[in-house]
This record gives sequence, structure tokens and C-alpha cells, in this order.
Amino acid sequence: MNTFLTLLKREYWEHKTGFQWVPVGISALALFTTLLAVLFLTNDTVKVSIGAQNPTDLLALWEATASDGVKSLAMTAYYYSNVINLAIVMGFVGYFYCLGSLYDDRKDKSILFWKSLPVSDTETVLSKVASVCLVLPLIIFVISVLTNVGTMLIGLLFAAMSDWDIASMVFDPMGILTASWYQLVASFMAVLWVFPFIGYLMFISSATKKVPFLVSWLPIIVIVIVESIIFKSANFISWVAEHLSGLGKAYSTPYAMMSQVDEGGVADLRQLAEKIGWEVDGGWGSFPNQLMDLNLWIGLLIGAAFIVGAIYIRRYRDEAL
Repeated sequence: MNTFLTLLKREYWEHKTGFQWVPVGISALALFTTLLAVLFLTNDTVKVSIGAQNPTDLLALWEATASDGVKSLAMTAYYYSNVINLAIVMGFVGYFYCLGSLYDDRKDKSILFWKSLPVSDTETVLSKVASVCLVLPLIIFVISVLTNVGTMLIGLLFAAMSDWDIASMVFDPMGILTASWYQLVASFMAVLWVFPFIGYLMFISSATKKVPFLVSWLPIIVIVIVESIIFKSANFISWVAEHLSGLGKAYSTPYAMMSQVDEGGVADLRQLAEKIGWEVDGGWGSFPNQLMDLNLWIGLLIGAAFIVGAIYIRRYRDEAL
């Protein structure tokens, strides 16, 4: 166990920029942009209007007419929306991490050093899987919590500069905790949906000797072309699209769960879902129902098979040649 934890620490130390500083930078930029917007909207010398209304007036009107439940729900949803930027960052970081995870140490020959240590190839590969599937989402979660707190502080600044009556709406620690919990669960659910791609990228990283980025796309392009010419179908690309759409399902599910508090919210959500081909009552609106999806489990098995293949190649390839 200590060996495995050490391997996880190694992955974190070697990829600290992508795992930590890139999402921190994106969150800081988002908070700075929000701060500028607040200062801009509350500046008496700059009149920003929507139609004939000032945004601060509209917010005050909404504050006066909305129920406490709706206000709390809206703030929780707003805090949760911080996950979108971090989800995109996690996707890019995870993609390039998987591609280089088993390729880079062969490229610089450091694999010969690691193979001389009493660490199995299985532990090494699984530590990389755990890094992208567990460690990265947990780091993103911590950053998202701090981002939510920062958003609340900026909201309180907005209240101080416009109308203190809205401070009670913005100061919502319970909403932050709820939104942060949703962010964590949604991130792990997203990882489950893309697990076959994680396994595939690690397999390519273990197998290829050059340009893993290009090699990872080549089989996909060949399969799509061959299937379309020979079988006149597009089942493979449909399967890929379905699993990628699981990302949207994972990150949209908290909105569905929150909107069920208000019937109007359910109606609005249902209309939006129908436009993109999803059914709110079809099961995607809750995490347990997604876990019962057979396609999700098939993807997990495929991802596991690719990871086993990556371990096998790493174990028996002669890297000295």
C-alpha cells in the first residue's frame, strides 16, 4: 500500500502543473472576470442596461418577488455552474496525461530506471489509472470548493456596492456545500462514462513508439471509414458519441435534481432536454439510474480490457532495444 501511495505521489509531483496549477489558473481567471463584471455593473459612472432596466434594479426586483426556496435553488445552481470550466480543464488535462502516461518514460528511457526498482508494471499502470480517475477529480473538487467560496465573496461585494438586501441570498454556505458535493459526484460519474477512452489512450501510450496523439486517432478513423463503406452503418461512431454524451448527462444531472424542487424548473428542464434528444424521465436525471445503464458497464469492461493490454505490453516489451 505504501508503494502504491508513493507511486501516486510521483504522478502528482511529475504532473503538478496540469493537475493543480492549470485548473487553479482557470478558476482564478474566472473569478477575476466575475470581479470585473461586478465592478463594471456597480460603477455609477458606467450605465449598463438591459433594455430600459439596470441589472442591479432587475436583481432587486427579483429579490423582492422570488420565494426563499427559489432564491436558494438559484444560488446553488449558480455555484454549481463553476464546475463547467473545471470540467473542460479536467478533460484536456486527463486526455494528454493518458496519452503520455506510459509513453514519456519510454521516450526518455527513464523506464529502465523504474523497471530496476521493486515495483511491478501492474502497480505502475494502475497508479496512473488512479491518478486520472481519482486524484485529478479530487484536486478539481478542492479547487471548485475554493472557487465557490470566492464566488460568494464576490457576490457579497456586489451586495455591498449595490443593495445589501441581497446579501442574505448570496451568503449561502449550505448552497456551497450542496453545489460542491454535486460537483464531486458529477466529476466521478463523468470519469465512469469516459473510462473506455481512458483505457484506450493508456493502451496507445503503452503500445506506440512515436506520436501517440496521431496514433490514437488513426484506428478510430479507419474503423469509421471501413464500417461506412462495407456495412453502410455508423454503429461505432454512435457508440462513441453516446459515451461522450454521458459527460453531458453527468454534469447536467445535478441541475435536474435541483430543478425537481420546483415544478416550473422541471418543465423548463424538460423542454431543454427534448431539444437535445434526452428524456428527463428516462433515467438520466439521477446518478443511480445512470449507474444502471448497461452501456456504462460495457464501457467499463472495455476500458479495463485496454488497461490489461497496456500492462501486458509494458511488462513484456524489451525497452533496451
